[in-house]
Amino acid sequence: QVTVTTATNFTATLNISRALFPLLRPHARVVNVSSSAGALRRVQPNIQEKFTNPTLTEQDLVALMDQYIADVAAGNYKDKGWTNTGYGTTEMALIALTKIQAREMSASGKEDILVNCCCPGSVKTDMSGGRGNQTPDQGAETP
Repeated sequence: QVTVTTATNFTATLNISRALFPLLRPHARVVNVSSSAGALRRVQPNIQEKFTNPTLTEQDLVALMDQYIADVAAGNYKDKGWTNTGYGTTEMALIALTKIQAREMSASGKEDILVNCCCPGSVKTDMSGGRGNQTPDQGAETP
């Protein structure tokens, strides 16, 4: 399950970003939709440090997620400081990816391209089992 969740929430975004970022024109805006489930408080300080390292690269982040998958497979992920929610960990990775992308885009010299992420909150969708306090239209208006 963790492998599928990682492929969906993190790796797919990474791959599409790698394909589309070279096509971005000046003044482009990139918004990755993430979740507050990816809050750093859900993991131990040793893992927090890895996700917040100011020199973290995409390659480092991929390796970190590969390690998470390996730790889950080995059954020692809690002992290593990870959270017990695969979804939350992949959202944490997406937030970290967004920070990396924003930093790299800023350093690239491309004119006025911003990369951000947002959390639409609890939205009534198939994924949430119809639970949530917002409609998809309301979630799309995330500030």
